[in-house]
Amino acid sequence: MNELIKITDVQPLDGYWLRIRFSDGAVKDVDLSEFLARGGVFAAIHADRSVFEQVRVNPETHTIEWPDRKSTRLNSS
Repeated sequence: MNELIKITDVQPLDGYWLRIRFSDGAVKDVDLSEFLARGGVFAAIHADRSVFEQVRVNPETHTIEWPDRKSTRLNSS
């Protein structure tokens, strides 16, 4: 049986880029600028760089999230 690939680490880069590391060893740089610019639940993250830089991986769900913004989870699927 194949194990589900999970997000293991995330770090903010310049602009609205994230470097995402996966459990299979892959590393991907992803530009979220257009996605975050759509606003909605992501408006505060797009508007304030210091909020964007608080990105983290939830250790239980292996999703990308920002503190106190549980509705702003991004997953690897």
